[in-house]
Amino acid sequence: MTELKTREAWTAPHPTVTSVCPAVADQPRERRRPMGRVEPVVDEQKPLGVPGKRPLSAVLRHAEMLFVAEFEERIATSDFADLSLAHSANVLRFLQGGPQRASQFIGSCGVSKQAVSLQIAQLEKRGYITSAPDPQDQRARILALTERGEAAQAEVQRIYVAIEKTWTKYLGPEDATALRRILEKLP
Repeated sequence: MTELKTREAWTAPHPTVTSVCPAVADQPRERRRPMGRVEPVVDEQKPLGVPGKRPLSAVLRHAEMLFVAEFEERIATSDFADLSLAHSANVLRFLQGGPQRASQFIGSCGVSKQAVSLQIAQLEKRGYITSAPDPQDQRARILALTERGEAAQAEVQRIYVAIEKTWTKYLGPEDATALRRILEKLP
């Protein structure tokens, strides 16, 4: 994808934010994509009496949907088409620094323990991570990236950079820098 798609230009089937839900992450990619045009709900959230203006939360949600759609499109053409954004965001990124227990990062994921456990099982089954007993506590498991997992995370990082470059080209360097500077002020 070389050009940022706008809401108006979005006519092809594409994934939505729900496509990264762990419950559907194990389904074949073609089953995760909705059929036909996805009508944006953000336009229905305009404040009364303010024509054309959407709440900031709706604008941010729309930006997230664009990011997820572009990520899913790019990862689908890579050697890691069975990987979802949720897999990377909730598990793989925490293992880049080396092996660790899931309990060390599960609270930082923003999803339930059950969802992360499901993603861990999927990633292990697909060869992205290994799981071994913790020598200090046999009840606990130590997770580690495999070579495939390391390669997948490198590809994810390349995709993130490519998307940011596309957005920078679309917004212009000054606006892209300002957007980052402003959003990074949030707690």
